[in-house]
Amino acid sequence: MDKRGIWRVIEATVAVLIVIGALFFMPSQKSENQNKISEKIREVLNEVAKDNTQRNEILSDDNSINNVENKIILNLKTGIEDPRYEYNVAVCDFSAVNCGGASYYPSNKEEIYTEERLISTSLDNSNSKIIKVYAWTK
Repeated sequence: MDKRGIWRVIEATVAVLIVIGALFFMPSQKSENQNKISEKIREVLNEVAKDNTQRNEILSDDNSINNVENKIILNLKTGIEDPRYEYNVAVCDFSAVNCGGASYYPSNKEEIYTEERLISTSLDNSNSKIIKVYAWTK
């Protein structure tokens, strides 16, 4: 019997198993990162929604000054503490057809993470605002 042939078959089988294992591992890592950043953004938006001062500032925002958006971006940077990400925020009326859009994130990025949160004073949605957060890696 030729033992070199058996060892080559075993070696090729192990190599194929390593390649298949690497292919299964790589995509799952990317989705875990996506879930982490989305969850962290949701947590920060929940904290913003619970803070009455920030809620009132958001609801009284006239969409011409970016003070509210800048405060939310600051909350994201301090709440997430991951220097790899950059953020932009759009605060729009609930009745707005288009909130945010392509001008709020760089077009050369492959992955853009977005989350939204509705801020309202009552259940009738009068004077309600939508906060839309965009996040991407630097």
